[in-house]
Amino acid sequence: MKILVAVDGSDSSKRAVVFAARLAAQLQADLTIVTVKQYVVDQELRRFGQIENATVGDILEQEAAAVLAAAKAQAEGLGVKKTSVRAEEGDPATVLLDRAHGADLIVMGRRGRGRLAGLVMGSISQKMATLSPSPILIVP
Repeated sequence: MKILVAVDGSDSSKRAVVFAARLAAQLQADLTIVTVKQYVVDQELRRFGQIENATVGDILEQEAAAVLAAAKAQAEGLGVKKTSVRAEEGDPATVLLDRAHGADLIVMGRRGRGRLAGLVMGSISQKMATLSPSPILIVP
């Protein structure tokens, strides 16, 4: 069995990782953790990039790596034997739909980070529930 879990570092996605990892451990399933880097950047992040002399891409890459590392550590701590991680770029729903093929189950949070991101993530989970070829479990 193959389980895919989408993460973005939000509390909702962290709960999705815990749920997916517990299920994967019980079923001895493979767990793939995916995060999608989005280039919707607020002014605070742009200023931080200027101060640190880093590009927005560098910052997003570091953030994606941190989110994936934390999720993988959580999954392994909950007993998942086979865990893989992927950082992708693009529209989250499109990327996740592409990755959905071959997954027996997709687990994701209901809301993403922040007010605007939460609205966007809400629309992503709704789009996934409507279009995914694989079953979707949405964690509140």
